[in-house]
Amino acid sequence: MKKWGLACLALLATNTLVAQVNQIATVKPTAQAEAQYVWRTVCDMNFFDKNGYNVALPQHPYLDKIVAMVRQQQLPNSAYDSLQVVMEHSIFDSQKYQKGIEQVTAAIPIIEKALERMKEYAPLWNFKIFAQYQVNLTLYGPGGSYDCNNGSILLQTTADGKFKMYSNPAYTIIHEMVHIGIEQPIVQKYQLPHAIKEQIVDLFVEKHFKDLLPEYRKQPMGNQKVEELLQTKDDFKNLPKKVEQLVVQLQNK
Repeated sequence: MKKWGLACLALLATNTLVAQVNQIATVKPTAQAEAQYVWRTVCDMNFFDKNGYNVALPQHPYLDKIVAMVRQQQLPNSAYDSLQVVMEHSIFDSQKYQKGIEQVTAAIPIIEKALERMKEYAPLWNFKIFAQYQVNLTLYGPGGSYDCNNGSILLQTTADGKFKMYSNPAYTIIHEMVHIGIEQPIVQKYQLPHAIKEQIVDLFVEKHFKDLLPEYRKQPMGNQKVEELLQTKDDFKNLPKKVEQLVVQLQNK
């Protein structure tokens, strides 16, 4: 995950556990949690602008004000206190997450089937598996993210239960779970760039879950050499060796 700008505070917020089915927990945010996430998103607005991200933010004059301050590099940490008040009293509505929660709950059987297949790689090369994965919902931000340290996934939804990229949230949740699984044993170990990391995740999903996620679409990024090294499901049985070969090839090009 990208580090936030210096204007951001180190904040902790408590969310509300809605339901847990085996290893998948669905979490609804509190007003404090959403204020924290909006703040982090606003702090990084210049990054999102530069890279063409479509970022969802609350429709409120105060948000327009602090976004303008960020773009002028004049955002004080004290602005967070006001944002928290505005979020709690003028913006936050816990009912706006209900349809998204229902969609995630309906997707859990597919997610659990995918997770069972991921577990095959834990003894082979330490694919990271968590005892519990928390799917945290938000109405804001660029789409979502993952935390490989605690197995949590942040997923943007809308008040009418829609999600970015796919109508079924299982697609994005499974994608992020693969990210979590390979982050430490593969991505960090071999210091892979973002595009190749995303390409490996896309290929993993494509080769292992085509029957579960028939509409999955690979992102247009990466390197042709990755496609050549990971052509079949069996190629992932020794992914570290494949990535070592890739690193050598990229260094020698």
